[in-house]
Amino acid sequence: MVSDPPERVEFKTELVDLVADKRCVIVAPSNYLKNRSLGKWIDDFDVIVKCNDFYELQEEGEKDLGKRCDIWYGLPQQKSYQFDYEKCKRKLNPKHLRIQAHLPSYGDFWDQTMLDFEEKNQFFCFNYSVIESEWYADLAERIGCIPMTGILAIFDLLEQGASEIHALGFDFMKSGYYNDYPIDPKVEFSGWHKNLNLKEALHQLLMSEDRFSCDPHLETILSSELCDHFDREKCFADNFENDCKLFFDAGAQEPVLMVHSSNRFNFETAISLTCKIKEESKIHVISSSEKVTVNKNHNIKRHSCKESELSAESISDLKTLNSQRFQYCLVGYNGKGLFEYLNIFKLLSSLHCSEIFLVSELGFLRKIESPDLHVSEINEFLAKKERFDYLNSKYNRENCI
Repeated sequence: MVSDPPERVEFKTELVDLVADKRCVIVAPSNYLKNRSLGKWIDDFDVIVKCNDFYELQEEGEKDLGKRCDIWYGLPQQKSYQFDYEKCKRKLNPKHLRIQAHLPSYGDFWDQTMLDFEEKNQFFCFNYSVIESEWYADLAERIGCIPMTGILAIFDLLEQGASEIHALGFDFMKSGYYNDYPIDPKVEFSGWHKNLNLKEALHQLLMSEDRFSCDPHLETILSSELCDHFDREKCFADNFENDCKLFFDAGAQEPVLMVHSSNRFNFETAISLTCKIKEESKIHVISSSEKVTVNKNHNIKRHSCKESELSAESISDLKTLNSQRFQYCLVGYNGKGLFEYLNIFKLLSSLHCSEIFLVSELGFLRKIESPDLHVSEINEFLAKKERFDYLNSKYNRENCI
């Protein structure tokens, strides 16, 4: 705990004084930002914005998420998450808290939250302002739902006169949280936030507002879902090549392992691109699909599976794989829960892979730190899920969350 009150400040200042004519970046803590080392790039902006309980990630994610936080957006509540005043002050130490406005649908909850905040803030002395309620209600009506906090920050900073606003880490929870914490279904499917409405609002903003930009992840998501003439194969190739250049050592000549575990993209395209990027490396391909053909002109070894489901037991020449030392392993990822990949993580735990990446249907790479850890966590999750499903069935509570 903070032992002594911080130096007194004037609590309420105008946000416009902090952001007018400034370059701003809003960082969302998505898992795909891991190991991209964007921290220094983030800290180069004039104003860095972080939201909600970001302070929980600040220390472990500094290399990827940046050191600074100039403005915090959210509601210092004790309901959907427990706002920790001491951690926010110690780990983020924002210059300003920008507090979500009141809406009639919030009832007494917002009023009580602000009463509690103003009392506690006599000690913590956060400089803060509250978003104007009428403007917030109009924004929600225009979008068609309550905006997520980061999206609210984008529109608010535009309103306050920022010269540039860049959105980083926005992927609508497709890759999960930075710290691998599971997405709460009550957040994803509560009805407060309608993903399609929010995507349409951001896409329209990207097309019409010169001051707004975003990283390739968000731009690709919006284009793939909302543009009529989206070239999915070209997009996959561009993203895949860019991420391989980011994560791969061009001089490494150790073999590469590829696991055909998703039909959401053309796996042959991924093989061809990997051969181009890793010209000096032998490529090993594990696949249970007979549709995957391997170009005989390349240095590629195919390992077939006896069954449709990939696992260590289903691979006919597992000894050959065990004898290899793979520099990189690329696993096709279908975007579903990682618990569906339990057998693949078990297989990878038995092999010698220095670095493992999931490959999304849009060509982005997501690094897996430890397959052993994933196996342990997935087994724990499945045990709890089995018990939960049993109780739901027994007491006929299939529709509860």
